[in-house]
Amino acid sequence: MKNKLSILALSTAGTGTDSTTNKQSTNTMKSKTLASSLILFATAATSHAAISVQDSFLTGGGSNYTVGNIEGQNPTTLGFSGAWVNNFGDTGNKTVSATNLSPSVNAGGSVNFVHDGRIGRSLTSAISTTGTIYIGFTFQASAANYQALEFTSGGTDDSNRTIQVGASGSDFGGANFGLRVNNTNTLQLQSDTAFNTNINTYVLRLNLSATSNGDSITMFVNPANESSGSTTLTGFDFNGIDRLGIANFSSAGLSIGVDEIRFADNFAEAIPEPSSSALLLGGLGSLALILRRRS
Repeated sequence: MKNKLSILALSTAGTGTDSTTNKQSTNTMKSKTLASSLILFATAATSHAAISVQDSFLTGGGSNYTVGNIEGQNPTTLGFSGAWVNNFGDTGNKTVSATNLSPSVNAGGSVNFVHDGRIGRSLTSAISTTGTIYIGFTFQASAANYQALEFTSGGTDDSNRTIQVGASGSDFGGANFGLRVNNTNTLQLQSDTAFNTNINTYVLRLNLSATSNGDSITMFVNPANESSGSTTLTGFDFNGIDRLGIANFSSAGLSIGVDEIRFADNFAEAIPEPSSSALLLGGLGSLALILRRRS
């Protein structure tokens, strides 16, 4: 009897060990499956949100910018083609700085442009004249006397300007930050934000239609979300964009700063902050890693 009980005890102990091992194996498989599913979900989510043009003016080797004069520099940046050029042969000091403009999240730098003149760079592909496009950037002005980011089509002269946005009382119809469309004073838009020398975040939402005079542009300055701090201009035909320019025709010695230019298909991606898809990928990736470690 004693031997039978001993054998039974050993058999029961062995069964417990196998059961624990099986549970651990099952949990490991579940964790791996969940982690993989989360990553696939995040990847699928990002496929619906895209940044088509982006320049963070990064410095520091490789294919990035070199600190100094921006003219002639041709770094590898998403959605741009060719080098930055001096459009009018002006003598203003147009430099890439190693310091980024807050709240831009990427490490240095930014563009600092001291009076006066205009520089520009071509886009790889012209922006479509139908659909919804978001354009975001950070901008710091020092005077309300034509300091602006310019989006042009077919050239870089004044007549080619499709959108001018920034600080300029006479061109933008008032003392606040504003914009002008298609280089005409009949299409001016004032934001609700008075001129200041702070670093400001701009987002433009272009709703472009194939219907005649069916286009509109909404301007946000330092928005908390897409439903806050906006003004809208309607009833025009958008001329398109195939180039970008930075212009400073203020008084001598005054400068502007520009950073983190983005064209995107949604509001969140246009904001110069960690994109929603990047946060989703980062968060879910961390969760997947934790699950793997627990297994």
